[in-house]
Amino acid sequence: EREFLNRIVLHWSSSSQFAGESAFAEERERQTERKKEMFSLERALIGFAAAVGDSVSRRPAMHVVGSLVAFGLLAVGILLVEVESDVFKLWVDDSTNIKEQMDHYDDAYGFARVQSIILTAKENKTLASKEAFEEMEALEKWFVSVEYDHVGEQYSGKVKYENLCYKVVDTTDETPCFHFTPLDCFKQGMQSLPGLTNNTKYTQSYTSRADFSDESQFDFGTDFTKAFIDDSCKEWYNLPTPLKMIFGGTEFVENDEGDSAVVSSLGAMRNVFATRTAEKLAERGVLTTEWLDSGDVETDILGCPLDVTAADCSCVDSFAITSVAAYGCSPNGGSQPATCCDDFMEPFSTHPCARYLYQRNPSASAIGSLILTSCGLPAIDMGTSDCHLQPDGVTKYQQPYTGYDTTKTAEECQVIMSDAELTAACDDFENSYENATKCCAMVYDASKQMCHCRYLDTTPEQAYFSTFGKNFETYAGKCLKDDESYEACPLVPPPPSPPPPGEGYSCIGSLNDYLTALQLAMADPSNQANGLAMCTLAQAYYGNYCMCDANVIQAVTANPALASATSDLINQGVASSCGTVNIAVRAHACASTQKTQHDTCASNYDDYRTKCLTVLGTVAAGGTPTAVELSNCCNAANVMAADACPCVNVDDGYGVDRSISSTSDIRLSFILNAPGQGCVDVLGSAGFTANTYTCTSPPSPPPSPPPRDPTYTLPRHVRHPVDESEAESILEGWEKAWLDGIEEATKDFEHIDVTWFAARSLEDVITDASRSAYGFIAIGYALVVVFCFVFFIEGLFAQRGKPPGPVPAILATIVCILSTAASLGFAAFYVEAGLKFNAITLQVVPFLALGLGMNDYFVFAKYVGISHAESPKGSSAQYIIRKAYRKAGASITASSVTNFAAFCLGAITPIPAVRAFSIQVAMTVVCNYIAAVVIFPCLLLFDLQRHVNANPDAVGNRGHSTKKEESNSKDADSSSCVRCLGALASFIFRLACVLLSAGFFVFCAVGIDKVKLGLDLQDVVPSYSYIYDYALNTRDYFATYQVSLVSTGVNFATTTKNQALLEHDFVTAPNVDADYGSVNYLRYFADETTGKVSGGEVCGEDVVWLYDYINLDESLEECASINSDLTLTSSEQKLKCFRTCMNAEPQMAYAPTTHNPNVTEASQMYRCSYNATNNHCVCPWRQVYKPSLYNQNLQTFLDGGERGQISQTLMVTNSTPTDVGYTTISNVRAIFYVEDVFTLEDKLNHIRNARKIVENSKLVTEDGATVYPFDYSLYALNEQYLNIEKNTIRGLGISVAISFVVMYPFVTSLWLDVILTFVIAVIQIELYGLIHWIELKLNAVTMVNLIMTVGISIEFVIHEARAFAEAKGTRPQRAAQALSEMGPAIFASAFTTFLAILPIVGADYEYFQMYFFRMYAMILFVGLFNSLVTLPAILSFIGPPELIEDAVHDSEVKLDEEMV
Repeated sequence: EREFLNRIVLHWSSSSQFAGESAFAEERERQTERKKEMFSLERALIGFAAAVGDSVSRRPAMHVVGSLVAFGLLAVGILLVEVESDVFKLWVDDSTNIKEQMDHYDDAYGFARVQSIILTAKENKTLASKEAFEEMEALEKWFVSVEYDHVGEQYSGKVKYENLCYKVVDTTDETPCFHFTPLDCFKQGMQSLPGLTNNTKYTQSYTSRADFSDESQFDFGTDFTKAFIDDSCKEWYNLPTPLKMIFGGTEFVENDEGDSAVVSSLGAMRNVFATRTAEKLAERGVLTTEWLDSGDVETDILGCPLDVTAADCSCVDSFAITSVAAYGCSPNGGSQPATCCDDFMEPFSTHPCARYLYQRNPSASAIGSLILTSCGLPAIDMGTSDCHLQPDGVTKYQQPYTGYDTTKTAEECQVIMSDAELTAACDDFENSYENATKCCAMVYDASKQMCHCRYLDTTPEQAYFSTFGKNFETYAGKCLKDDESYEACPLVPPPPSPPPPGEGYSCIGSLNDYLTALQLAMADPSNQANGLAMCTLAQAYYGNYCMCDANVIQAVTANPALASATSDLINQGVASSCGTVNIAVRAHACASTQKTQHDTCASNYDDYRTKCLTVLGTVAAGGTPTAVELSNCCNAANVMAADACPCVNVDDGYGVDRSISSTSDIRLSFILNAPGQGCVDVLGSAGFTANTYTCTSPPSPPPSPPPRDPTYTLPRHVRHPVDESEAESILEGWEKAWLDGIEEATKDFEHIDVTWFAARSLEDVITDASRSAYGFIAIGYALVVVFCFVFFIEGLFAQRGKPPGPVPAILATIVCILSTAASLGFAAFYVEAGLKFNAITLQVVPFLALGLGMNDYFVFAKYVGISHAESPKGSSAQYIIRKAYRKAGASITASSVTNFAAFCLGAITPIPAVRAFSIQVAMTVVCNYIAAVVIFPCLLLFDLQRHVNANPDAVGNRGHSTKKEESNSKDADSSSCVRCLGALASFIFRLACVLLSAGFFVFCAVGIDKVKLGLDLQDVVPSYSYIYDYALNTRDYFATYQVSLVSTGVNFATTTKNQALLEHDFVTAPNVDADYGSVNYLRYFADETTGKVSGGEVCGEDVVWLYDYINLDESLEECASINSDLTLTSSEQKLKCFRTCMNAEPQMAYAPTTHNPNVTEASQMYRCSYNATNNHCVCPWRQVYKPSLYNQNLQTFLDGGERGQISQTLMVTNSTPTDVGYTTISNVRAIFYVEDVFTLEDKLNHIRNARKIVENSKLVTEDGATVYPFDYSLYALNEQYLNIEKNTIRGLGISVAISFVVMYPFVTSLWLDVILTFVIAVIQIELYGLIHWIELKLNAVTMVNLIMTVGISIEFVIHEARAFAEAKGTRPQRAAQALSEMGPAIFASAFTTFLAILPIVGADYEYFQMYFFRMYAMILFVGLFNSLVTLPAILSFIGPPELIEDAVHDSEVKLDEEMV
């Protein structure tokens, strides 16, 4: 009954194919011709397989031994394996120029190794609290104190962070280390200082900051505001730290006063440390510092002795400009607090070494000029300037401008002064800044033509000009700086001559002579003659307490320009300077006992001098003084002696041992005590007694101070040279020390959880992952062995079993191990060519290679079993193997060639790690193929011999059947296959299979649009590792990157404008922090140049104007301090801001006027802009050297101070002088911050737009510069995702197309080739969509896995397709026969591969579990589903017809003839 039903089913199935058979009738005829050509390819392939089989079967032992020896020799190459652990060398796309950019950036700016710590709040705790910050402080103190004991060939000793740290500013060895930390907002941020509190030179950078531990200074509930963070969170050199670099997940809420947003929620805080790279550490050496007792040295604001003079200002060489932060000064200008202006800048402005500091430190000059302007203080007098102002506001190196007509008559001036334009402008002065500017410019021009002096004429217009002259005085107060006035009128009579000098010293009479001498001496400290002349005058001036003289004080009050005459600081400086040339100058205060004594002696001196000179004159003339004259003289002298006047000063002019002529003196000791002539001898008999005094005894020394504790603030540095190898060892040893200790150091923290990451962390993970998991490999191989034993258990007993048995399968597994070792060893020989090993190679290839190798074994074993059953009775084992070779050899060759091609296609990936993996797997395919066609057949031959010898009757008896018998036999087999496979012959069943396949395809395809891109750090590190938690915190809270915009290949001296313009354009890129702007050398260089122009050191004709596109905020606002002055009314604030804005330097000074044709348009262009809404004056123009002088001054700028040092880290200069002998710039970078790019889409959007901005910039399009934005994490690692979808689809398309070409010679039918290509394409589409459904992402690994699965897919379908092509009967019969023959082998192969990769489930790295086990399991499932369900169903409907010619059959006939 079953036979009858089966025949009905077969008949119905066959008839149902009639339409299909008819449709293919014409195709069959066309194929007849094509088959001849294809048959020749098939015959060649079968012939090749037969030739190999014949050779191997004759000398199996020789082939096995030879192959194993070859494998062994190749495996030796494993000793040469180099494992690459650098994440950027492994995973950066090198198909674009990003790799070139990364190498260029690394060479130019790869200075530092980063260590990072992220803090999060424990449950029910908050980070915005005193307690959390105290624990963070404790953590940082521990971090900088961690010691590593290094023992090396070149250096042995303890190593701490300060010995290795990277320094942005490296001017001196004690400069602070680089450090991003929330503690920088507070006094406690000084943890980055080498020597900590010993380093008094730089502690001042932090002493003015709030102390968070003192609640009276800082309250986290009210003071922790956004404004506080923006203003206070700065690195030690006062460069602001972007909020989102150190604080993550920050939320704000308005405080009660509504004046600032208070931190309401804080998700995480980040601390970033940096050490030098091994290369840079080798260049600089390991720095160790011993802090010595510096003693008690009292110094002033610049760190100089209190008695410092301009003659020796070497003390300021060690002055740190950042110390101004201790006084609250902001280096960016803007409003300055009183502590800055009054306590620092005012005394600094008169410091004898201020000019020296400006000359030696351009950073001090640039910053100091900004702050002095903000404080409303005069600029530092840099001496006589060679720059002279021209009418258009430019200063030039020439004589003062004389183009003004200073001989205007009163009538001519009246025309100028009555100009309607001037009148209208001046009348509207208070209302319009534009009119105020025009008014001041026109009045200034009129003053230059001396029109303000004409009212002094005795002309009829006197009354008019007298009135207008007063207006000049009015506008002088409105228009000019406080210390400026219009030109002095030449018609004003000179001041009256001073009265004839009296007998005594006249302070007011000596004032001008002394101040003139003082000015000359200060202008040129090197002029010794001027210095001596000044000291001589100063001795008398200060000796007579002239700074306290009422007339002098009155003169200074009337004319503040004479303020030096009463300055205590000037007095002290002069006394110190003159003391160096042994001229004693009194340094004193007006309110003192010594001053009282001086005044008393001064009041009595004239009386004493007059009376005693009378006596001396009479004696000198040969006469005799009268008794009254003698008594008057002696009594006056006794009064002087009673007041101890000789003790007032050695040379004060009051009769103390001073010779007034060559013949006479009035020395008190002579007058009183001269033998025979003095008062004692002459008048002693009359009862005269001289008062005594003693001046020779020095004053008693002050009591000794109590013993003090030593102050170790004097550093002694030693640099220990090391080579790069030892430097690397030191760095890694120190990193290991802190990594090993941090968990213990933080275990008792109650408020913060700590996660961390070192420069070596990721490499450690990769290195650890690169250590092949020998245990898992052994487990995988053991599982395969067990499966092979079970699968081939039937052939274990030769007498009653079917070959092959399990032994050759087990041996084949061992051969696969050696084959894999040989392939990896062979790959190791290509390490120098860039084919380096990585974690994927050593963790995945052994499993994958085993699966692929055993696939071939199962195919060969299946054909051996078939050949054993089909061979004639009495056939030898060699015959059976040779017969199996005809089918298996061709099939294995086909799959191996296509596999090799597919894996080689993986090499098209632009990711080095994946490319190396693809090539290494391709090499395993080659070695596995050699094993499959040489060693596996020999192993099977040995087992066959056992079976044939033990049971020769088991060999089949169909070897010499007739074609009719053979056909009947095939039909019988087909019927048997149908019976075995159930309803495969049923149309409904086959249609159900097609529909099932279609449904599965649709399900998978739906996921394609949902596939996400990316591979995050937490995806590739073990979940139990410390890096995993750090990666999660980074992902959740910190998506801010420091991006460098690198420019090269251009003349930087001639392109300053476009450099600044590019900076402005780049901040418009998505997510760039526009408020922060950038850090770049050009801004610092322009600030220095601007300061020099303001100080008269550089003239305006030597510079070009540069617009500051970015800093148009309060840092450029000139009226901030005015608006904060509550003593001024709003009207006064407005007018003062007008004046400030008009006189801001070095903006152009004057606007064009009708009566000054020499003024240019530039004078109106390069000006400050006034905003009436908020009474702000913004001065956006900067100055930088013109191209011809740019490079001449560059090196001076770079060597001068902190900003020059920072700029050195922002550029690469030529290492040798250029043709013109000056330093030039090779390339530069500007640093920007890209914020809140949490998703990959945000990152890619930023990258695309940023590059578009760069490509369209004028620096690129007009100047031809090469410019690229770069960051390792943001740009380098994400480059692959810009085009990964396109690259994946293209790679899959190419792979499928190549598979079509490669399979063509092996499948004997073009139509069959088309069907297989279609099924392979379906598999790829399904796999692509399943990436989403199994929660993976598209990245370089999944991309190459998809591309390589083309080869694996071929493995699934080609054996079955060849079996279908060679089968006889209807399409369902042939599909059933093919499935019956190859289905078990395909399933066994897939299951073997699954067992081989199954141990990956236990790998320590979830990354391998997800992206290799999970994905390869998916590949095996999809491949198996399509090979066992989809392909048979399709072949049963539209498979090609039977072969007209059978190359295998012909080869077997020939083999039979040879056997006979």
